[in-house]
Amino acid sequence: MFHTRRAIELSPDDVSLKEHLLLFHDIPEKLVTTEEARKIAEEIISVAPDSPTAKSILGM
Repeated sequence: MFHTRRAIELSPDDVSLKEHLLLFHDIPEKLVTTEEARKIAEEIISVAPDSPTAKSILGM
């Protein structure tokens, strides 16, 4: 997860990296909180409104 966060810091406009980070919300350990996942999903939807990963987090 550290590597994904670092990659986002280096390429903040890369939607696929943010979608990858959301996968850490769906695992039993919940390494990404629901609040953080929603924030990331909203960022993704603003630039990629058809993102199925972001839509699933936001319940769309």
